[in-house]
Amino acid sequence: MIGLLQEITDLARTGDYADAALKLNQCIIRLQACLKEGAASPGKYSAKINYSLETMFLMLKNNDWVALADIIEFEFIPLWKEAFPIR
Repeated sequence: MIGLLQEITDLARTGDYADAALKLNQCIIRLQACLKEGAASPGKYSAKINYSLETMFLMLKNNDWVALADIIEFEFIPLWKEAFPIR
């Protein structure tokens, strides 16, 4: 999962938005599966994860791929590592 997230940030920063969007779609499916499994403590991480996801989708709506990459790399990846340490 972390590798896929990092790929998205790299693609977004280099302007390869089509591949970034494709990888993001793949990532969303994996995120859903992980969240369904409930491997993380819902009370502790769900609000932070939801906030990060909302922010990422707002950046997509604004076509701000660099901001999306920043949010993924500096906010979401560290949060994901904390919530899902074995993923």
